[in-house]
Amino acid sequence: MEDIVFKKEYQQGIFSYLNISQPPVTVSLPVTDSQAILYKYEFHNYIALAEYLMSHLEKYLLIRYSPYLLELSFINVIAEVNWKYELLSSDRLGLGVDKGFLGVEEISTEASTSSLCRVLKLLPLTMLPEDTFGDAVSWISIFGLKSDRETALKMFLQSDGQPVLSDFLQKGEVFVHIINSKEEGFYNSSLIKSKDDIEQIVYSFSAVIDPNN
Repeated sequence: MEDIVFKKEYQQGIFSYLNISQPPVTVSLPVTDSQAILYKYEFHNYIALAEYLMSHLEKYLLIRYSPYLLELSFINVIAEVNWKYELLSSDRLGLGVDKGFLGVEEISTEASTSSLCRVLKLLPLTMLPEDTFGDAVSWISIFGLKSDRETALKMFLQSDGQPVLSDFLQKGEVFVHIINSKEEGFYNSSLIKSKDDIEQIVYSFSAVIDPNN
């Protein structure tokens, strides 16, 4: 498996690992047939890494709202929330600027809410149409949590005040935010957060021969 190189930081009691990479080719929407394989390859790598880090945890998604999600057997939509994680990954607005959770209406015209969902496996997400995840970029936030944390997660993401990830994550849990470019000027990004230093685990992913195993 190809190495994904991360910049490591420690702030406010939480470790962050950030990867930003420029797509080999940037094209205007929609992703064309000739470039779809590049998008799928990068997206698959990021999702596979999240699956690897969260294999022992319960997995929850924050994804842009779509009625289509209700038709998917492997996704259980449990709530609609007004927050979206914001990581700037654009050569116009900034690279790697971590803004945390912001109100959906403040930062997006795509949908008025985000969907909070539960899944058993993450890899089936790579089979969904790319426009499920966003317009200019595909974005998705993934929580890997200990058991019996669903109610706490819903309360965290349905709060009136801005959710602060470092106040919610417990030791042993993982948060991953993924962005994949679909338009010129945007970059591929993966942000991993944990209260534990999981650097060795993150980099051990490169030794995985087949992330479908």
